[in-house]
Amino acid sequence: MAANSLRVAKNDIDMDSLVSPNTPGTPAASGHAVSRRAQERLGDILVALGALQLHDVQAVLAQQADNPRRFGELALSLGLVARTDIDLALARQIDVDFEPGQADSAEARALSIPLPPSEQGEVLRSVRSQLLLRWFGEEPEQHTLAVMSQGSGDGRSHVCAQLARLFAQSHEDTLVIDADFNHPRQHEIFGVSNKTGLSNYLSRDIARAPVRAVRGVPNLHVLPAGPSHPDGMALLERQPFARLLQLLSLRYSVILIDTPPAGRFSEAVTVAVRASGALIVTRRNRTRLPEVQRLVQTMTRYGVEVLGALVNEH
Repeated sequence: MAANSLRVAKNDIDMDSLVSPNTPGTPAASGHAVSRRAQERLGDILVALGALQLHDVQAVLAQQADNPRRFGELALSLGLVARTDIDLALARQIDVDFEPGQADSAEARALSIPLPPSEQGEVLRSVRSQLLLRWFGEEPEQHTLAVMSQGSGDGRSHVCAQLARLFAQSHEDTLVIDADFNHPRQHEIFGVSNKTGLSNYLSRDIARAPVRAVRGVPNLHVLPAGPSHPDGMALLERQPFARLLQLLSLRYSVILIDTPPAGRFSEAVTVAVRASGALIVTRRNRTRLPEVQRLVQTMTRYGVEVLGALVNEH
């Protein structure tokens, strides 16, 4: 994607015209609700690990009475625990393996998405700000967003990765999930192993979802797609995927999901329904407006809030 090649849709695809009337808290979103009791259990785990004392837990809970931030974030801000303590406790709480970002195979390599110091970077920063204002919030159902495109080659995966990096640089705990089992890209972009991933977890080949840290980018993790699966739709339709998103929302304030091309694979709409919200990436002189409008109408029927669109002009 060349510099200056990305912009917020204005004339070609209007941002406001793509926004559905649905809001967080619709039936599609309500499945992500996580009780306060679950967050309080994190304190119990930290005590069991020896990272906190009981009086420390009480101090954090007292702060929560006036502060909506999550237990782990408050404990960190108070200097009571280290990030590694939180990761270990949450790994036990939500059955996720947090793996360090190590080059453990020939496929692992450095980031292939250096953020360009250009108008493209400014557009992405503007999109990040809009998403923080219009979507990402304290409620668990506002932590997840599907990044979609009608066809392949629209730049969807790179936009997803670049936005994730920007959110992480803003000190937002950020996770990228690659849900494209046919042509996964996020493991290549971020230089992590794809030997195991989301497909293995949803197929019950492994007990815990392998979330991997990205080297050199604090606050950023990746859950790669894993090996291709003959029936990816069935994996994403099952309750374990919804439950995984629900539990990951305890850990991450921003979860971006890279989807398959919506025009070729119905899995994309399924992922968007699970996420409750979607951002569409289009490509100038390639993506047809009627196709995108039909996609938006489909997602609106399923209760998905479409936040807007980006135009890749490369």
